[in-house]
Parts: sequence; C-alpha cells; structure tokens
Amino acid sequence: MPALSYIFLDLAVLLGAFILTLRHPIWGEIRSVWFLRRAIILFVTWSVIDWISVYLRLWQFPSGGTLPIRIVGLPLEEYAVFVVHTVLTYSTVRLMKNK
Repeated sequence: MPALSYIFLDLAVLLGAFILTLRHPIWGEIRSVWFLRRAIILFVTWSVIDWISVYLRLWQFPSGGTLPIRIVGLPLEEYAVFVVHTVLTYSTVRLMKNK
C-alpha cells in the first residue's frame, strides 16, 4: 500500500483544489489551448530532466515506494505530479493575482 500513497496524495490535492475553485473561471483557462501548450512544454521539460537525472543516477525512484508501472524509467505517479503541480501552481498564481 505505500506505493499507492503518493498517487492518492496527488489525487486528493487536485480534488481539493477543484472543489475550492469549482465556480471560478480558471477552469476554462486550464482547458484552453494556450494553457495546454504551456503545460505540455513544462511536462516535456520536467520529464527530460528526470530522465537525465535517473540515467546519471543523480536520483532514483525505489520500487518499494512507487507503483510498479514505469514509463521510460519513471514511475507513473511522477508524471502525474507534473500535471498536478502545473495546474495547482497556475491556479494559485491566478487566484492570488485576483485578490
């Protein structure tokens, strides 16, 4: 079960952010082509950094603490983190900017 805790945490944080901003127009922005292009650039950038770091053995993802599903050497939840962090960071900046 420890392998699932990471993905559950990501899902819980994203669900919490969604509930707190449900009626905010930010979700229209997040679904826009403008945002998706930038999110893809960030996703690819962080993936490449992680792939290089794992290849150079600068860090690792122990199999006991992650899901067994690996894509190009990274656990599935690492890719989920890239998406969750992009959405949460953008949401936080936009919400704080409007205050």
